[in-house]
Amino acid sequence: MKEEIKKCTLSDLCQVIGAKTYILPVSQAGRVKSTLHVPNRFEMGKPFARFVTDQQENGFYLLSDHRSDLLYCSFVLNSGVGMIFLRDDEDLVGTKGTVTKKKLENVLIYQIPERYKKACNILELIITRVNDLNVEGDAVVARDATVSFLRDMRGYITLEIYMKAVFEKRNVSVLDPWTYFVEEKGNSYRVDLIDDVFISFYKSVSDPDNDIMDAMKKAKLFVWELGESIKTSK
Repeated sequence: MKEEIKKCTLSDLCQVIGAKTYILPVSQAGRVKSTLHVPNRFEMGKPFARFVTDQQENGFYLLSDHRSDLLYCSFVLNSGVGMIFLRDDEDLVGTKGTVTKKKLENVLIYQIPERYKKACNILELIITRVNDLNVEGDAVVARDATVSFLRDMRGYITLEIYMKAVFEKRNVSVLDPWTYFVEEKGNSYRVDLIDDVFISFYKSVSDPDNDIMDAMKKAKLFVWELGESIKTSK
């Protein structure tokens, strides 16, 4: 991703409002409109920001006229990078934390070109759809492993966005091949096309020439090395 990245805060993209003071809107057809909800606590690896249709008693709702902005905020907040912004002061690695309105509003959002943003949003929708699959038996293990892999992929893409210079220096990109893949499959928010993107990607993962898998392996190596160098420098 060679294009310029612009920085803003979450409050520049959406309004943060306490769940107790907001009633979920209802459409003309009488259906509750899904709204992005963020609970008042988070823990790494557990569901966090998500769209809901039932009234929540705690946490916050994020409101915007632009659903793409909400999806992108969800993408960032659910990543390890997003959780670091929300961590408690004593928790340096951001594995858990208490969420406040001020913390949420001040989360740093890196605005990327629309085509990349849409690819990120589609990945976020795929993660949610796979995570919400109602399966039993051995299928639970397969679902959870798939979700874990997709979350890792989201994590590397988010790191690439927030550590652009580091990834460019090593000529590694997970976001570029993922964006190209999504665009080849139609680049649409339609549910059926999103499912097609996931199925096609799932089938391609075992391909030894898969550019996304190759980039993730390279990113995993130098991100680990970066973390180790930070530890030894303290």
